[in-house]
Amino acid sequence: MWGETATAFARCFQPNLSYLPLFEGHTWYGSLVTELPLFPLPNIVVFPGMTLPLFIFEERYKRMVRLCVEQNQRRLVIVLAKQGASVSDSGVHEICYDVGSYADILSVAENPDGTFHILTHGQERCRVAVSRSESVGAGHAPLHFTRNLPYPLARDDPNLERLAAWDALEVFRSYSEVFFPTEVLEQIESALPDDLLFQASFICANLRAPAEARQRMLEAPSLIARFGAAQETMQALLKAHRRDAQDAGGALDEEGAEPSSGSGGTPQA
Repeated sequence: MWGETATAFARCFQPNLSYLPLFEGHTWYGSLVTELPLFPLPNIVVFPGMTLPLFIFEERYKRMVRLCVEQNQRRLVIVLAKQGASVSDSGVHEICYDVGSYADILSVAENPDGTFHILTHGQERCRVAVSRSESVGAGHAPLHFTRNLPYPLARDDPNLERLAAWDALEVFRSYSEVFFPTEVLEQIESALPDDLLFQASFICANLRAPAEARQRMLEAPSLIARFGAAQETMQALLKAHRRDAQDAGGALDEEGAEPSSGSGGTPQA
């Protein structure tokens, strides 16, 4: 799962990534495109700058990839599937959230068995509003499409944003010291983007937090709020880690304690 280690995300976080040869002309028509393929995924929340490789094996999503290539249209929408929902279900309103992310396909490799390996690059967030569903054959769930509804992240005073980023990064460094191997810490500093939007993405995608918590960060109304949500999540994770460590230490103390004499003397410490 993405976010397991900073090393993995540093390798797959490229905010200024150039497109690979795939679509003729590399054209993205922006607001001229009225609907986009919808791709619900479990445990995945995509943030701007995040590069995500995917294995495509379901019939409806193989159809999605073929459509993108045939129509010279690289963009789709990735959205988090709700916990306990099956992405094989035909209904979509019940299984996924109302806010997802644009993702641009960078490369496509078709396998001999008709499956695909694709590489996608996370863009800004968007709203999810299913416009239609397309059948891909009997016995298969349909491919859903969503209206093209940008949902820009609100931006505030740059000085306030920098302050929020500074605070969140300080907590992130403390978080990294606890949850990441020592050799990863220097890589985090070297991989940290300069742009504040991508700094927030770097933090959010690296947290070992439930997908629902990362979804709240994606849905935050502003960049400052996104930094704040990430900071609150990290502080909660650090607090839980300290509590678990204390509980484990107490259990070890009890196991290693000398047995009491039972004579009513001073209790053994």
